[in-house]
Amino acid sequence: MGPNELSWMEAALAVLAKAGLSPKERYHAFLAIIGLVRGHATFEQIKNHSESPRKWARELADLLRSGGNTYPALREVLATGVVTGDSDDAFEYGLDCILDEIGAGKGGSRAKARRLR
Repeated sequence: MGPNELSWMEAALAVLAKAGLSPKERYHAFLAIIGLVRGHATFEQIKNHSESPRKWARELADLLRSGGNTYPALREVLATGVVTGDSDDAFEYGLDCILDEIGAGKGGSRAKARRLR
């Protein structure tokens, strides 16, 4: 971990302090947010290295078919076509969930938590 990573972490924790969170809560919120960001970035890279999201979804569907009924929940989601959709929607949903919890945890509101953005 270098100075840039530490500076980013410092800035994130400082912003989270404005929500009235304890140091422990700030750290946990930071981990939830960074996990979402890094997970989203990883999936974006996978999609970008594939020829297209549709091809990636077809390859995933082929892989799932070869596994029989091992992954029924994943197959159900894949069948909806959501996997080839805009992943920014998924990122926004995840961020909203995290911010909702931050706002609710301090007796706040979603709007108050979103002001941290």
